[in-house]
Amino acid sequence: MKSGFLVILTAALFALSATAHAAPEAEEGNSAYLSGKFEEAAQAYEKALETKGASASLLYNLGNTYYRMGEFGPAILAYERALALDPRAADIQTNLRQAREAAAAFDESHQPAPWEAPVHWLSFNEWAVVCAVALGLLAAVSLAQGLFLSGKKIAAVRWAAVISAVVLFISITALVLRLSDLNRAIVLTPDARVRLSPFETADTVATLKAGWAVQVEGEHDGFYRIRNGWISRNDAALVHEPSAAR
Repeated sequence: MKSGFLVILTAALFALSATAHAAPEAEEGNSAYLSGKFEEAAQAYEKALETKGASASLLYNLGNTYYRMGEFGPAILAYERALALDPRAADIQTNLRQAREAAAAFDESHQPAPWEAPVHWLSFNEWAVVCAVALGLLAAVSLAQGLFLSGKKIAAVRWAAVISAVVLFISITALVLRLSDLNRAIVLTPDARVRLSPFETADTVATLKAGWAVQVEGEHDGFYRIRNGWISRNDAALVHEPSAAR
């Protein structure tokens, strides 16, 4: 645990410096964090997310703050959201793994097969951009084929069309495989109740620890439907929800 704490503390110092010249609220959060006023820091980072919008560095700092407060559910949610924006960030991956270990949090959401690993090299939004660019290039080279009717130019245009089509196919496949990410949620509260039906008076069928990842299969009247029942939206949040981590 001590080594994990040092990882989070050291990485946090780099993240704080990365947001030092961002929103004023982020600077307030940095100052509060370094002074050990973690509740004030969390409030400042939350406000910065509302005013400036989500960024991997802000969410990472928020995750570090909640971790120091012992609130593993919100910490894991913030790390997950940061990782969704920057999937190749080793420091976010490390701190997320450390937070899960500290919370003894399991992942009940869709687990990608080993062959799906390349799909996670880019974020969902990055794959969407690649798809849009490939589609635009394919349309452009298709139009260009009508302008270059012979010789080396037409051959080059055809090769460009083939490459664009391949990239388009790969990006669409990646987006389809990543669709389950949009329904991934993190349990925020300790011993969150899973109910038999979407009502506060319904019987409890299970409890989940803060930080557990679940797959949302539907929604009804303030509840998420998950694999073994219904959980209140007050007790869980979607990773890809527009709002900032609680």
